[in-house]
This record gives sequence, C-alpha cells and structure tokens, in this order.
Amino acid sequence: MEIVLQIGDSALNGLSYIGSRWRSSARPILDNTNQENSNEIQDYVSRSGAMSRSVKWLRRRAAEQVLSTNRSGDSTAGANPAPYPVTLLLGPIATSNLYRDDHIVYTSSGQAMGTYEYQRWAEPPSEMIKEVLLRELQLSNRYLHVYSSRSDVRGDYLLRGHLYDFQEIDGKVLAARVAFYFELHDNKTGSTVWSRYYSHDEPVDGKDVSAVVAALNRNVLSGLSELREGLDQYFSKHIAVGSTAAN
Repeated sequence: MEIVLQIGDSALNGLSYIGSRWRSSARPILDNTNQENSNEIQDYVSRSGAMSRSVKWLRRRAAEQVLSTNRSGDSTAGANPAPYPVTLLLGPIATSNLYRDDHIVYTSSGQAMGTYEYQRWAEPPSEMIKEVLLRELQLSNRYLHVYSSRSDVRGDYLLRGHLYDFQEIDGKVLAARVAFYFELHDNKTGSTVWSRYYSHDEPVDGKDVSAVVAALNRNVLSGLSELREGLDQYFSKHIAVGSTAAN
C-alpha cells in the first residue's frame, strides 16, 4: 500500500515523495535500448495535498535563500537596489520522459538506468524546479515583473530551460546528480542573449531516501543560485536601471 510522506522542514527541508519503503522494492531496470520508452512506466496517481505541501515548502526555501543573499549584499551594493525595468517571463522547462513523471530515477554503475517502482516525487522534477526558480526571481526584487509564460502577459525577455539530469547515481560514492541549461531570449530582437549550463554531482550523506532528497535539494538550490547571479550580471551590464524601456 502506498502512503504519502511529507518530510519535515528541520530534517529534509520539506520535499515530498510517495512510497512505503526505500530500496525495498525491485528496481525495474531500463537498459540503454529501452531508455526512450521510459514513459511507459506506471501512470502517476496525483496526490494534490502532497503536491501542494511540496510546492509550498520549495517556495519558502527559495524565499529564505533569496532574502539571505539580499541581506549579505546590502553592505556593499546598498539596500534595496532599483529593479531592472523589464518584464521577465519564465517558460516551461523541457525534459525527457523520465523527468516528466514522478518516479525517482537512478543510474547504477554508470550504465543501467531505471526508476523505483514505489518511491515517487510528489510532483515531476521539472515542475518543482520551475516553481522554485519563479519564486526566487519574484522575491529577488531585481525585475519590474516576473511571470510564468502561461500568463496572458507580454514580456521583454523569456527565460527557458532544459532539465537533463535529476537522479541518484549509484557508484563507489552515492551522489545526487542535477544538470540543466537555461537561455534568455530577447523578445524584441528575437535573439538568445544569454545562457548558462549547470551540472554537479552532490555527495549523499547517507544511504536512505532522506539523504538522497536532501542532496538533490542542495544541488538544485546551488544551481539556481548560480543561474540567478548570472542573470543579474547580464542585466547589470545591458540594462540601465531607471530607464523606461528594455533594449
């Protein structure tokens, strides 16, 4: 019987997953020839309560990180700098079929790829990451407006991404791998003006699901922090704060 587990803030920063046990069920191996058919794994039964709690925690965690960063920069850059006069839209994060699903993905010995049958995310990884990034950008107060591209709003820039890895790596050292790519599109000129690729294997401090989730948390937040800093550097060089148009 499946149960929904909500990880506490103090222990694992609140990421939710669904499952009765960790590593207790057989792993359905997907060999290299069948990786493209990974979308045929069992359909996810949505648990709206768990998804809601997961997203709420992710937003709270992002807020804490952004506020901490803003405080640390106050002494050098001045408190509450004026936002860049741009409307930034965040598009969907493209990804493979594996990460459109809720199953926790692993790679064993660098070769066989598979998913756990019973251990599941409360929301697909690409959706969780988008929620965190959207909240971080909004709370940074560095942009006049930040919206999801699903909103009926015209924007000056579109930020879009691709999630390549979000998985457990089983090898000599257990690790949590996250890799993604984002690019900034200027809607006025139709060109891509900035991009950033992030890839990192975060060591896992333990051998259970809580340790893997915690490592993925750290890895995602670290990568999004680099992304946000890179965006800020781009706009600081190309957009004059206080102007009325983004060029």
